[in-house]
Amino acid sequence: MSKLIYAILHQIQGRIRIRVPRLKRDQVFQDCFYSILQTTPGVRSIKIVDDCASAVITYDERQFSPEKVLSGLSDEQILLAEIPLGRDSSKRLRKNSIYKLANTLEAAPPVQFVLGLLSSLAAAFSLPSPLTGGLLILSTLPIFGRGVRTLYEEGRPGVDFIDGASVVILTVETAYVPAGIMVLLIAVGEYIRDLAAKRGEQKLDELLSLSRSSAWLVRKDTRLRVAVEKISEGDSLVAYTGEQVPVNASVKQGSATIIPAGSGFDALPVEVGVGDEIKAESIILEGKLYLTCTAPRTQIVLDRIMERERQRHLYRTSYQRVALKRAYSVLTPIMLFAAAAFLLSRNLNQALTIICFDFVTGIRIALPTAILAYMYKAGKDGVLIKTGAGLEQLATIDVIVFARTGVVTAGLSELSEVVPVAGHSINELVAAAAAVEYRYHHPAARAIYRYAKQQKLTIAERRNSQLFPGLGVSADLDGRKIKVGSSRFMRQEHVSLDHVSGTVATMRARGDSVVYLAFEKELVGVFAYKDTVRTEAAEAFQQLRRLGISELIVTSGDAGEAVESQVSAIGIARVYSRLSPEEKADLVRDYQLRGKKVAVVGDDVSDALAMAQSDLAIAMSHSTDLARYRAEMIITDDDLLHLPKTIELARQAMAHLRQNMLFTGIPNWLGLLLSVTNAIGPLRGTMLNNGSVMLAAINDLRPEFEHPQTIDLKPMQ
Repeated sequence: MSKLIYAILHQIQGRIRIRVPRLKRDQVFQDCFYSILQTTPGVRSIKIVDDCASAVITYDERQFSPEKVLSGLSDEQILLAEIPLGRDSSKRLRKNSIYKLANTLEAAPPVQFVLGLLSSLAAAFSLPSPLTGGLLILSTLPIFGRGVRTLYEEGRPGVDFIDGASVVILTVETAYVPAGIMVLLIAVGEYIRDLAAKRGEQKLDELLSLSRSSAWLVRKDTRLRVAVEKISEGDSLVAYTGEQVPVNASVKQGSATIIPAGSGFDALPVEVGVGDEIKAESIILEGKLYLTCTAPRTQIVLDRIMERERQRHLYRTSYQRVALKRAYSVLTPIMLFAAAAFLLSRNLNQALTIICFDFVTGIRIALPTAILAYMYKAGKDGVLIKTGAGLEQLATIDVIVFARTGVVTAGLSELSEVVPVAGHSINELVAAAAAVEYRYHHPAARAIYRYAKQQKLTIAERRNSQLFPGLGVSADLDGRKIKVGSSRFMRQEHVSLDHVSGTVATMRARGDSVVYLAFEKELVGVFAYKDTVRTEAAEAFQQLRRLGISELIVTSGDAGEAVESQVSAIGIARVYSRLSPEEKADLVRDYQLRGKKVAVVGDDVSDALAMAQSDLAIAMSHSTDLARYRAEMIITDDDLLHLPKTIELARQAMAHLRQNMLFTGIPNWLGLLLSVTNAIGPLRGTMLNNGSVMLAAINDLRPEFEHPQTIDLKPMQ
C-alpha cells in the first residue's frame, strides 16, 4: 500500500496544518481525503486549500491523534472511501466509482490471454454464436477496465475504449474472426509487457534483497547483526541514520526524520517519534530509532493496486510520455475521419478499419517492453536499474561526480597510525573510538573497529549516539561525551587542534586521511587511516572517456593532500576536497545550471544530498541504505567497469525505442492510407496494427539473449 505522504507545517493545541502533495493535483483524492477525515471520531472540522496542497484540521485531543491517524492512512484506502452526496459531489462520486470499477474489471494479463485465446478459437472453429459472442464480450471486460483506469487517471477515454468498442461492434455484426484475432493480439501484447515487467521487477527485488538482508537486533545491552528473516514479531531493533527499517515496526524510543516506504524519490520527509508506526523499507534520513517489530518481512505482501503502480513506475520514460502525447493528438482526427467515412459511405467496416490504426497501442506496449528488457539485461550483468526513467537518464549523462571513499577507493580502510594526546594509551583511545563509531558506515569507523577487534580490545556499549553527516559522531561512554570526526567537526564542538597541526600535516603528506578523538572538549587522539584505490578504477575512467564523458570529478570531505595523492594516479584531473554534504550538492547544481546532465556515484550519508540533487544517482552495493534508496542505479558487485558498459547499454536502449517507433508507426500510416481507399477490411487492419505491435513486443525481448557489447579502447584520435 502507498503510505500517505504528508508533512506537518504548523501545530498547536487542537489544531494542525499539514501539507499533502496529492491534494493539489487530484480533486477526487481531495474529496476522499476530506470524507475519510470528516468521519473520523474527534475531528471537528477540516479545511482544504488546494492551491497550497494543505489541510487545516481542528480536533479534540482526547479522541484524535493527528500523527497516529495520518501515518496509518494509505492512498488506496483514501481513494476507496465513500464520498458523501452532500458535498457538491455527484460528478466526483461518479469518478470515485470509476476507480472502484477499474479495479473490478481489470483482470490479470494471463487471464486476459486465456480469454482472448478461447475467443479466437471459438471464432476460428465456428462454434455456436451464443458461445462465441459471449466469450468475445467477456474478453472485452479487461480492455474496458484499462480504459476506465485511463479515464480516471488521465481524464481521457484512451484507446482501450476504442478497442473494446470495436470488438463489441464486430461481435454484434457477427464478424467473429476479426474480433477474435483482435482480442487475442491485444491480450498477447499485454501479456508480453506484463511478463517483461514481472521479470524486471523480480530481478529488481532479487538485487535489492542482496543489500537489505540484515538488521540490528537489541538484546539487553548488546546489538547483534542478524538476518531479516530471523526477526520475529515483538523483537527489539535499532536503526541508525542512513539505514532502512527492515520490517513493519512501532517506535519505542527516539525520534527521526524518515522517508516513508513506497513514497517515491520526491517524497516529503516525515517526523516520527515514540508510538508511531513505520512501514518496512522506510529510510531514516536523520536520527536514531529503537523499534518493536510488529510484522516480520515474511508477512508483508503488496496488494494488487500497489503491484500495478510499481510496474507502471518501473517502465515509464519521458520519451514514452512524449510519444503517447503525440499519438493521442492524432487520435481525435482519426476518430472524426472514421465518422465522416461512415456518414458518407455507410460502410461500417471501413470506419472500424480506420480506427484500428490508433498509434497509441504500439507505444503503450512496445516501448515499455523494450525498456524492461534492457533493465533486465542490465540486472543479469550485475547492475540494478530501478526505473525506465533511470535508464533513459543514464543515456544522456555528460558529467559524473564520484565520491572518493567507497567508490573510487575500495572501502577497505586500514588504520595506519594512532597518536595519543594528553597521556592516554593507544588501546584506550582505540577502544573508545571503536565504541562510538561501531555500527556506522564511514571508512574511518570500519578501520578503527577492525583494528580494535584485531587487538582483541573490549568494546563497551555506548549511549545516546548521534551522527552528524559529513562531520562525525558523538556518544556517551563511561559518563563522558566522546566525539570522533573531522577537523571541521572538532572546531564546531570547540575542540582545539593547534597543538597537533604538525603531526596531521605529516600524515596527510603521505596520503593518509585523518580523524580526531575528543573527550568532552579535550582532544585526546589523532587517527590516520588509508584506503586503496580500486584496481579497476583507471580502466573504468578510460572507458568513460571513450564514451565521450570527459567531465569526471572526484569529491571528498577529507583534506586535499590525501585525496589528490590517490586519484592523480588514475587520471582524474578535477578534484574537490573538504566539501560538506551541502557543498557537494551545490557543486552538482552548478554543473546543471550550465546545462549539463550530472550523475553522482555516492556511498555514504554525506553523499545523499548530492545524489538527490543529481539527474541520476548511482550507488555501490555496500553503500548505506540511504544511498541505495536515493540511487536509481546500483552496481551490485561493486565493479566500476560496469558503469561504462551500462551507459553503452542505455544508449542502445534509447536507439531501440526510436526503432520501435518506426516499427509500429509505419504500419499505422500504411494502414490508414489503405483503409481510406477501402483496400483492406477490419481483419487485415487488425492484423496489420495489432500484429505489428505484438511482433515489436516479441522483438523487444531480444536484448536478453544478446552478448554484452564491448567498448573500443583504441587510442582516441
